[in-house]
Amino acid sequence: MATTTAHVPDAAPAAWVHYFPPNEYSRSDRRAQLIQDLLTFFVSMGGHTFVEALRPSGFGGGYVLEIDYASLELRSGLVDLPAAIEGSPVEALGCIAVAAHEAAFVHRKGRLLGHHLEGGGRDVPGEPPPAGRIVVRLVNHPASLIHIRQLKSSAIGKLVTLRGTVVRMTPVRPLVTQMDFVCAKCGSSTSQAFTDGVYTLPTKCTGDGCRSRTFTPLRSAARCVDWQKIRLQELLGADKAAEGQVPRSVEVELSGDLVHCAVVGDVVTVVGVVKVMATRDSLGKFASTGAASSSGGGGGPFGGGGGGGGGRGRGGGGSGSSLFLMYLEAVSLTCPRQQLQRSGLQAPALGDAVTGFGGAGALPPGPSGGLPSFITNDL
Repeated sequence: MATTTAHVPDAAPAAWVHYFPPNEYSRSDRRAQLIQDLLTFFVSMGGHTFVEALRPSGFGGGYVLEIDYASLELRSGLVDLPAAIEGSPVEALGCIAVAAHEAAFVHRKGRLLGHHLEGGGRDVPGEPPPAGRIVVRLVNHPASLIHIRQLKSSAIGKLVTLRGTVVRMTPVRPLVTQMDFVCAKCGSSTSQAFTDGVYTLPTKCTGDGCRSRTFTPLRSAARCVDWQKIRLQELLGADKAAEGQVPRSVEVELSGDLVHCAVVGDVVTVVGVVKVMATRDSLGKFASTGAASSSGGGGGPFGGGGGGGGGRGRGGGGSGSSLFLMYLEAVSLTCPRQQLQRSGLQAPALGDAVTGFGGAGALPPGPSGGLPSFITNDL
């Protein structure tokens, strides 16, 4: 099922500006055609159930949409969707979000979301819920499942699925995603989004005829999101070829509703996009000679940049640094313990190895709690 250019509307969808630059919309754009294909499926009898999974995120009036990718690919029959997910996962997730926004708030006027918002204090009886930005949480993508030790430079920018144990986690911190700036000359206000949380000044003033490039941040207008980092360690025995080796680990960044979804010791499945950030790590004795730092400095797609270089730049590497650290920006996180709690069951604790005899940790009935009986003559 493919949409021709004639079926793509001339005007950009209402949610386009939340995911893509507004001046990039075109009817012939592959993203516009994929959005129209997804929208046609979401408003059909077989696709509206995906949109019904929308739920409020609790962050700035937004929504979260969890989508089972295997089910979406099978039921929609879109031949362009797998290629879009593999080639540019961030754009593909944006297309899914825009199409879901159109289906939920434009075609269905929010009627699909009424039963999810009851009792939440946000909806007004008889009125549709307000439109908001949708964050897609993609789960069940078997094609991207790999081991942590298989993460290489070829995976940068790709969607991967990792399973492992949470061995470390940081406190939740606010991450600024957008801030307003005031022009020092004309006083006009300009909104600037911070991609990947990197502080970026506006490049030009939005005032008529103003060419000033001096801006003052309006910190009271900053928009933040909860942010947390966890360390995921590979499961022992998951890769038979790696038996006896030191377990590998990778940093995973969580944001929004994904924070506090797991604790240390949980075995989780994370779907995310592989990204890189510059590091301050030196290369030991090779750093003083410049032999290691000069190789690839600016020659590769991430070389030569100081501090940023294709990642968040929070590591702030020195000038000419070409050493980067791979991390995973989580799209979804699945924790069996959380699923058990939502279903009303209780996950067994570490000390509850003996169960089924009247309580957790209780000894079975019998003499001395099931231990072999003895008399004083046996001593």
